[in-house]
Amino acid sequence: MPARAGKAAMPPYQRHQLVSSDLIRRLQRGEWKIGEKFPTVDGLLPDYEFSRGTVFKGIQQLVDEGYLAVRKSVGTFVVRTESRKNIGLLMNDAYLRPQQTPFPYVLGQKIMTSLEEGGFCATRYLELPGQEFEGLLNIEHFASDLQNRRLSGIVMANCNFGFLMKRSQLWQKYAVPYVTVNPCGESSCCVAYDYAELLRLAFQYFSSQGRRKIALFCGDSFVPLLDELRSSFPHLEFRPEWIFPLSLKPSPEENGFHLMSRLWMQEDKPDALFVADDIAMKGVVQAVLRMNLVIPRELSLIHAANSDTNVFYPLAMPRIEYDTNQTVQEAIGLLLRSMSRTEPENLKKMIVPVFREADNEALELKIAL
Repeated sequence: MPARAGKAAMPPYQRHQLVSSDLIRRLQRGEWKIGEKFPTVDGLLPDYEFSRGTVFKGIQQLVDEGYLAVRKSVGTFVVRTESRKNIGLLMNDAYLRPQQTPFPYVLGQKIMTSLEEGGFCATRYLELPGQEFEGLLNIEHFASDLQNRRLSGIVMANCNFGFLMKRSQLWQKYAVPYVTVNPCGESSCCVAYDYAELLRLAFQYFSSQGRRKIALFCGDSFVPLLDELRSSFPHLEFRPEWIFPLSLKPSPEENGFHLMSRLWMQEDKPDALFVADDIAMKGVVQAVLRMNLVIPRELSLIHAANSDTNVFYPLAMPRIEYDTNQTVQEAIGLLLRSMSRTEPENLKKMIVPVFREADNEALELKIAL
C-alpha cells in the first residue's frame, strides 16, 4: 500500500486532480492490472486526506480519461494503465444541435472518435454564455487544464476563441499546439474551406443553365470573393439587393425562409440563388413551396452542403459538398505535425468542394407525396 497522499505532501493544485494523478501513478506501477476491479471510493478513502467527494471526482477523472470503465450494477474496472496524451476539442455550444447545425455537430463527433481511435484521451470544451474566461469567453475547465499542463494539443472548430486567443494572457503563458477548422481566427495552423472554388462551381453551374441574375445568401467571408470572380463570369450580374447575410438566429432554417420571402418580394427578381448553408436551404425550399415557384424554371437553386449530415430536401437540387472525413483527417494530421515540431510553424490545408448532381429520388418522393 502506498504512503498516504495528504494535502501537505502534495502540490497546491485542485485536490481531485491530485488524487487522479496519484491513482494514475499507482496504475502505471502495476498496483492494479487491466481487467481487475478497481477499488471503491470507500476503499480508497484511507489513502487520501481528502473528502469522499474529492476522491470520487478523482476516480471519475480516470473514467473520463479512459483508464477506468464503469459497468452498471457490477463495478469499476481497469481498462488501461499506460498514459495517453490529452487532446482537447473546443467548440461553441451553439453548434452542437444536430437538427439545427448538423455539420458542426457531426464534425465534432468525428473528431472525438478519431482522437480516441488514435490512442489519445479526448476532452471536449464548450464556449458557453455567462461568466467570462479571461474577460472574453466562458470555457469551463479550460483555464484550469491549461494551467495544470493537462493538454498536449487542441482542435478549435466553429468557435470564437481563435479570434481572441492573442489577447488572452493565460493562453500566451500556457499555449499548447493547436489547429483551427474553418478557420477560427488568425491561425498559423488551420484547415480551411475553399470558398472561392465553392462560388466558382456554383457560378459555373448557373452559367451552364443560362442564368444571368445571381442572388446569394452567404456569410461575410464570401462577399470579397465576388470581386475576384467577376472577371471569370462577366456575363453574370450580382446586385447588392440580391445579397443577404445568413445568421444562426432565430435559426438557420427560419433565416433562410425569411430571406427567400424578402428576396421574392423585389420587383426585379434574380433567376438563380446560391445558399451557403444546408440548413438555411431547408428554409429556402419551404418558402419556395409556399410561394408555388416552379424549380428550376423560375429559379435555379444550388447550395453548399457537407457529407454525412443527411439533410433531406423535398426538391431535387444540385449541391456542392465538403467532405467531413477529409476535414477531420487533415485537422488531426496538422495537429500531430504541429505537436511534433518537425514542420514549419505555418501549416494550412485547403478542403476543396465537389459538385454533386441533383438527387432525383427527392423529386420522385415529392411527386409520390
